[in-house]
Amino acid sequence: MKSLTFTTIISLIFFISGCTSLQNQTKADWPEELPPIEYYIDFYQQDPMNKTYISLDQYLLWIKRLYLGWELYRRGWLELSNNLAETIEDEAHRDIAKAKLELIGKTVSPEWAKHRKFSKIKTRHLIIWGNALYQSSANNEQLVIIDKVLSDAKLLIDRQLIASQIVVNRYYIEENLVGIDYPFK
Repeated sequence: MKSLTFTTIISLIFFISGCTSLQNQTKADWPEELPPIEYYIDFYQQDPMNKTYISLDQYLLWIKRLYLGWELYRRGWLELSNNLAETIEDEAHRDIAKAKLELIGKTVSPEWAKHRKFSKIKTRHLIIWGNALYQSSANNEQLVIIDKVLSDAKLLIDRQLIASQIVVNRYYIEENLVGIDYPFK
């Protein structure tokens, strides 16, 4: 019985050290311009149901895709938010917008990256929000729409807003959007 316990302990030590080296290897590959990887590992660890459907590697891959873009959506959150912030002439307002856009990314990304069964934020929400933010610069309403998207994302995650309420008309009347070439269709 003692040798079984000793073997189990040794196996656990190797398993734990293997997990640690996997996380360190992932940290080395983590883009600097994204929030720290630990932020996402904490979110992932706090959702045991999600962990049964998606691995940590898959979860982190979806985070990177949201921020950096990928084959289906070339422009990621970083590009969209940087481009939008640059449309604001007043430096103080631009700094406020950057901080709020960063907060939107940190709010939305850990939820969206979950398995679709558990995520309260769907890709269609990202598309609607991306289009609303893109349109906001044409209407000189960047900070207003940034605040609305941030508020709606938080309300959606907290289940104080129903997913079906996130529609284009929530941000702009659809007829005002005709002819706009959106980066997120």
